[in-house]
Amino acid sequence: MFIDDNLIHPSGTSEAALKLNKLEGPEVKKLVRSWLVKFPPANGTIELGNIDCDAKKLIDIATGHLWPGGLNCYQIAQLDVACLVADKTQMSWAVSAVHDKDGEEAVLALDFKRFGADLRTQVGHVHMCHVYSEMHAKLPLVLYRVQLFDSYGSQMVTHKAFFAVLPLRYKVVLHSAQKDVHSRYIFQCVTQALQASRPGVQLQLMAGPVKDILTNVDRAYGTSILPDVQGVWSSYLYDDIEPSPLHSPTKHPVVVGKRKREDDDKLRDIQRCAMMRFKGTTSGVKSLVRYLDKRHRQRVYSVSDGQVDDPSTDEEEINKYQSLVPVRKVEYTVKNTTSLGFKLKLRGKDVFAGLHELCDKQILDINRLPGWLTGENGADSGIVEDGNFKRIKRGGLI
Repeated sequence: MFIDDNLIHPSGTSEAALKLNKLEGPEVKKLVRSWLVKFPPANGTIELGNIDCDAKKLIDIATGHLWPGGLNCYQIAQLDVACLVADKTQMSWAVSAVHDKDGEEAVLALDFKRFGADLRTQVGHVHMCHVYSEMHAKLPLVLYRVQLFDSYGSQMVTHKAFFAVLPLRYKVVLHSAQKDVHSRYIFQCVTQALQASRPGVQLQLMAGPVKDILTNVDRAYGTSILPDVQGVWSSYLYDDIEPSPLHSPTKHPVVVGKRKREDDDKLRDIQRCAMMRFKGTTSGVKSLVRYLDKRHRQRVYSVSDGQVDDPSTDEEEINKYQSLVPVRKVEYTVKNTTSLGFKLKLRGKDVFAGLHELCDKQILDINRLPGWLTGENGADSGIVEDGNFKRIKRGGLI
């Protein structure tokens, strides 16, 4: 039982306008242009090139003139995914690891076209549904949006949309964290669609719920290797331990020696030490964060209308304390045989960036700060027993 793309979505024009207002002008313009091609309005068309790309004006034209009766199911689905891709929507995500029939973690290649068809078939066995899929504009991800419908007489009622995000070569599945019966059913269908390609595959919950934008969730749990090498361990990622003799043997410190540090000021030593312990490199990750953010802004529905990002805004948005993968919530249970135990809960936009700044200001002593408070363990909560960190394992089969 499948819902046609052209069916007017019950949400109405006000909700559509609210979602469109989250997007920037170029993103709205590209969406409306694609809708004009796929769903020509009955009231005529409009030349987008002849109007100023003002988001508010364009939204009013789309909802009030082009499609006054409301957007259809395809348009709403595409709009929801556009908000996720543009990182304009924070939602609660869960992360499930892929295990083979022997219970071992597996990295699998997938025919995404077949998976989408299988998912649609599985969900449609029981419910009226609409399934939309889209390749992420820049990240190696494929997004699936599934929405169930019920009819009561002539009235159509929708359930909350469920999202599943699969990396191109996936070892995890990012998906909606809601636990209602309909969401559990869709998750079961996702598993069955995966099993059609690889019998015996299971999904085991490894993290969540995590409320964040998709880019941060992918950085923390997706195909990126960054989450496994945070804190002092990220030196190995950036090749910052020492220069390789294979790169330039004549310039290796063993040959030419190390230049004596000119500034032995105590504060600079503290700041260098804090930068190394929190970011894994004395130069920090500011340039890498700026590069990733710039690449993210350029990838989202870029429209060749002469608009160019202003690079001067990068310096204002990023400070040296900002983490590559911000951790918003983490908890530690500290147990010591020689003193009282306690539970420590940290909350904020970037908790380890805050601790880093406190060390630079000498409010905290970086030389006495334990590794688990410098981000060595990433976003993992855990138990610290006599100084040794042990990750709390959560979850099971959904």
